[in-house]
Amino acid sequence: SNIIGTIIFFLVEGDHFLRKVKYPIVDALFNSISFRTAGFASFDFSNAKESTYLLFSILMFIGGGSISVAGGIKMNTIAIMVIALISFIRGYQFLYFLRKEIDIQSLVRACAVFIGGVIFLILSIIVFYETIYNEKFSKIVFEITSAFGTVGTSSGLVNKNLPTISKIILIIIMFTGKIGLITILSIMSRKKTKSIGNLPKEKIIVG
Repeated sequence: SNIIGTIIFFLVEGDHFLRKVKYPIVDALFNSISFRTAGFASFDFSNAKESTYLLFSILMFIGGGSISVAGGIKMNTIAIMVIALISFIRGYQFLYFLRKEIDIQSLVRACAVFIGGVIFLILSIIVFYETIYNEKFSKIVFEITSAFGTVGTSSGLVNKNLPTISKIILIIIMFTGKIGLITILSIMSRKKTKSIGNLPKEKIIVG
């Protein structure tokens, strides 16, 4: 995914920010990796292109590896969902990767984290958007995903003139991103201690 991010960033900003640096490919790779959670930027993001905001918002939403301290929903979550998509296209009844079957509970957890993350971001963007006016929507999305991924990079919206309520919203989002959705969802879930037996299976039409 870092390679994909590097290529897209190079194609988008190759005639803009990257034309000013000596090694554009290296700079594109650095920013693609850094925006997983580190937050180091080699240029001013206040004048970035709309597509650049979108690209890095996606990278910050995904985040880093599951065993790292990175933010986001984690790369393993996306990987499991991609494997599920490939398995469906190939007609497999189960999830297989590298000659191993992936536990279905891993897919359930991945879907829960992904859907929970998307819903949380959408609600956060809507609420944050109502507290700040005359700003590009892409910048707002960038700020929210940066807070959620605990990246810390800003498009210039976060400054001393930002309304207090907007700062509080960003703080809540950062705490949520740092603790992790899987932890929050696990706390909210209720463990079933009693077996309810074998229930009949129901096939639901999807799509």
